[in-house]
Amino acid sequence: MHRLVRAVLATTTAMVLACTGCVASSAESPIKVAVVPGENAGSLSETYRALVGLLAQATGREVEIIQVADYNGVVEGLLAERIDVAELGPVTYLIAQQSGANLLLAGIYSSGQRAPYYRSIAVTRAEAPVEVPAGLRGKRVCMVDPLSTSGGLIPRAAIVQAGLPLNGAVDITYVGGHDVAVADVRRGLCDVAFTSDEMFERVLPSRKLNLSGTQVVWRSERIPNAPVVVRGGLDSEARARALTSLRQDFNVSRLVALGICASAAECRISSDPSVTGLTEVDESVFSGLRTACRLTGYRQCS
Repeated sequence: MHRLVRAVLATTTAMVLACTGCVASSAESPIKVAVVPGENAGSLSETYRALVGLLAQATGREVEIIQVADYNGVVEGLLAERIDVAELGPVTYLIAQQSGANLLLAGIYSSGQRAPYYRSIAVTRAEAPVEVPAGLRGKRVCMVDPLSTSGGLIPRAAIVQAGLPLNGAVDITYVGGHDVAVADVRRGLCDVAFTSDEMFERVLPSRKLNLSGTQVVWRSERIPNAPVVVRGGLDSEARARALTSLRQDFNVSRLVALGICASAAECRISSDPSVTGLTEVDESVFSGLRTACRLTGYRQCS
């Protein structure tokens, strides 16, 4: 496992971002933050400037942003104690816990007054609707990735709950992206695509993806937004300060008040520009996902 960690982290993009007035002792190592995979390395400094500034101000240390190749790399880095703070997908959070990572949940992302949850949805062509999940037998289904929550785990659990075996009854293809799944439905390459309501209703239209001729035919129960965690093995003072700052101050209004962001309009919390802060929650919000893991036989997250 540790060989894999070294290989993954050796190929990541690492960058130390300075915080004015925050000087780290030479005896203290930087706080290492892993961000959600896929973010363009050239934009990391702007996207995560607020997070870096807050943690640097709270702990008095340098903060190092690490872009890992995939979610497995984030989990491996946490287990190897080479990552101190991380953005995770909801399922990846459960996998990390089940793998033995000692994690403290700072909160889940939220956007303004909206509840900090989203849903998995099924999309079809308007001219060829499909009953989901009961009518999926023999259908071509586009999912995003086995580790995707809305585009993988939750749809598979719905199929199992409908009494359909995952092997053979449904033709599942993992296409690697939410945009690809929806586009393949429009092109007739899939009968049904699974994605998230947030991607379909906000993100994909903002990217000018043509959604005409498609419709939503199914919605899941609510899924908690992406969590932010702190490694439990981080030294006690830094751990306490990081957790407190993330829970109390990692929101747009506080970041502006602390002088970390110049204005609310310019303040970015994550790679999703709609996110405005963290909402503190307890472990019970993940119970539905744990049930989905058990239904699908996905032992890594159950």
